[in-house]
Order: sequence, then C-alpha cells, then structure tokens
Amino acid sequence: MIINHMQIRRMIAELRLECLPLLEHLKALGHFQWIPNPGNAGDGLITAGTRMLFEQSGLDYHQTSRFCVEPGIPIVYGGGGGWCKAFDIGAVIVSEVANKAGSVIVLPSTFEAERLQQIAHLPHLYLYGRDHHSVKIATQLNLECSYAPDLAFFCPLPVIPQCGGKGTLAAFRKDVIGTTHAPSVKTLQADTWVDLSRKGDHNSRDRLLTKVCQYDCVHTDRLHVAIAATISGCDTYIYPNGDRYHKNLELYRSTLSKFRNCQLVNPE
Repeated sequence: MIINHMQIRRMIAELRLECLPLLEHLKALGHFQWIPNPGNAGDGLITAGTRMLFEQSGLDYHQTSRFCVEPGIPIVYGGGGGWCKAFDIGAVIVSEVANKAGSVIVLPSTFEAERLQQIAHLPHLYLYGRDHHSVKIATQLNLECSYAPDLAFFCPLPVIPQCGGKGTLAAFRKDVIGTTHAPSVKTLQADTWVDLSRKGDHNSRDRLLTKVCQYDCVHTDRLHVAIAATISGCDTYIYPNGDRYHKNLELYRSTLSKFRNCQLVNPE
C-alpha cells in the first residue's frame, strides 16, 4: 500500500477534535491531580499522549501516584485497558483513591461490566470510554460515561522522514487475552517476532513509535503497537483478542477503521 502521511495526519487531527468535550470537562475542574494508568509500553504511549494534551491545553494539574493523593482535589485517572477480567488495576486504584478526593474522572478506557460493578457505588464519578461498546456497557450500569478516542492519538507524531522502514514485524501477546486466530503465512514469515509492549512500562513515552518505524508492515494483537504502527504509516494488521475480550475489535470499529493502512484480521 502507498502510504499518504498527510491523510494519516488529517485523520489524527479529526480524532483529536473528538476529544474537545473531554478537554472542556477537564478545564472545568480547575486544579486536578493526574494518576497515570500503570502498565506496559502501550500504556507509555497513552501517558505520553495524555501529558501532551494537558500541556498543550494549559491545564492546571500535577502528576501524582495512588499513594500520594491530596484530599479534596479532583482526581483524573489515566486511560487504559485495566478494566477487564485479566487486568483489573483500574477498578482497584479508582476504588482506593475515590474516598480521598471530591471527584474522579477516568480517561478513555476499555470497560467490562464486571469491573465497573466494583465502582458503580462511588459518587462523583465520570467515565470516558475509548470505544462505543464500552460506553454502552457503562451506561447500562447507570454510570455517567461519554466517548472519547484513546489519548495515545495525542502522542508526539513520528517525523515523516524517519518512517518507512523495511520488513515485517510480528508482535503478539502471550497471555490469556492474546489472539486465538491462527497467524497468516505472511505473519509466520515475519522478519522479527517480539512482544514489544512487554519491553517497557507506562513511563516508556513514545518507545513503540521508534521501534515500529523500523518496519513497513506490522501484524499484532497489541492495541498500542497497532496504533503506533498505524500513525507511523505502516501497513497494520490488528488481530482480535482472545477470551471473548472486545478491546481490539471495538477500538478498531471506533477509530482504527478510519485509517486506510489498518485492517482487522478475521473480523467476526
């Protein structure tokens, strides 16, 4: 596929505009404390994008941890996937810190009903789902929730001359929510097999971008490897998760499907 980087940047700009209601919500808080979602290098891309959104918008905030929350100051908890059966850190942290703050906003995340039920009793809680299915799950539980794209789309974009490497990268999970779809012949013949997301954490900034830029084709079931590859201009093939987890499928439907260089493998 011939990649048009200007088209990719226009699409990213459109996704960023969809975050304006979220941005206005954050501005209305005044000063707030931000707790990034802990995790791997994919969460690092979210953290980098979130920080860039905050800084460019001139928001009044300070970064803290779950252990250093200041009473009475609104909490903004970072977006991510820690709201599923396999990884429930989001529900744990929000439940823990909500008692210390006047209100909690959860940035764009993927939600499963079982984890949201753990926090449904909390007052002054507002959620943002990064896919429309997650918003539906939350609203069915009578939780206040709106849609906003994954904040990884706000991360600093790669310099175009640095994009367009050669070769195929296969980056797949090795846990319960890894894809159950058999890899294609092209995937099996990939030049590199490595689970990039595990080689880093939520402080890894834009590490994924610098790695995927070395290739021109990426096959993965790692959501943020797919996002990094897509915005870098790679031919990107994202595989649905296993264990009946909707994250990749619904994120593709809500955002990644808008990019011509990203395809969902074996859609159901």
